[in-house]
Amino acid sequence: MGAREQRMSRILASAVAVVAFAGCGSAVPDEEIEGRGTGEAAVEQAEAHTDSWAPCGFTAERVKDIYPGPPGSSPEGLSHADDVLVFSADDGTHGREPWSSSGEGHGTRLLKDLRAGTAGSDPTLFTQVGDTVFFVADDGTSGRELWKTDGTSSGTRRVKDIQPGAIGSDPMNLTVFKGRLYFTADDGVHGRELWRSDGTESGTLLLEDFELGPVGSSPEGLVGHGTRLFFSADTTGRGREPWTHDGGIEGATPLDEIAPGPASSSPGIFVRSGWDLFFAADDGVTGRELWALPFRPPGRCGR
Repeated sequence: MGAREQRMSRILASAVAVVAFAGCGSAVPDEEIEGRGTGEAAVEQAEAHTDSWAPCGFTAERVKDIYPGPPGSSPEGLSHADDVLVFSADDGTHGREPWSSSGEGHGTRLLKDLRAGTAGSDPTLFTQVGDTVFFVADDGTSGRELWKTDGTSSGTRRVKDIQPGAIGSDPMNLTVFKGRLYFTADDGVHGRELWRSDGTESGTLLLEDFELGPVGSSPEGLVGHGTRLFFSADTTGRGREPWTHDGGIEGATPLDEIAPGPASSSPGIFVRSGWDLFFAADDGVTGRELWALPFRPPGRCGR
């Protein structure tokens, strides 16, 4: 998460505290919350105002009884788009669909009924990139595909039908890197491979076909560190090993094999800590152990 996104998160957290704790009264008027635009100056203005806000007591209030009765609506995937909260919920009528909330009952509503009926589109993997929230949903016609929302009904739409037909491309591993969305999907031709999206149909494309043919390399564990995206991929002759991608023209580079040959070291989740990138892997000799790829300033590698 970049500095701007972190500041926006703090702004949202402060705003939620104001509307979700008892005793605050009515919502804060828009004119009192400066900087609701997307510019850097607007973000700084909003942060200056919300940093001094505090909870109005310590009793949280229910925002809205979306599904009256014991079952409840089970809100999931809470994320924020611009100045509203986006999440999924089941109101008992539309099934699980995307919802939005301003923090008040009258401002909490069904964002869009993507799949008519009680089955619902089951939106998952809400991932914020700037003022847009990407997610995966099934509209009942195109299968599970990539969608996006800006927190409004008109701004909620499918990004691209990556695998035409009822099966869908089933996007996974949604990850933010260099201000864009990276994920894995199966277009029905290349198998599950690495994709990138800028939120437009034309800007949603297959980034790299690591394993030719319909099986795909099934990249997993995507994480950005520094100027590179790291993940594991399963390719012929190497098995599942760690890879990196610059997100641009240089493309993908395999890291040195940890388990030589097709054995697979099966790297686990990549985690950034300090200067290093950590993961668990099995070299075929010492079993599954902790590994790290060191990052250092120019001229300090090897010291």
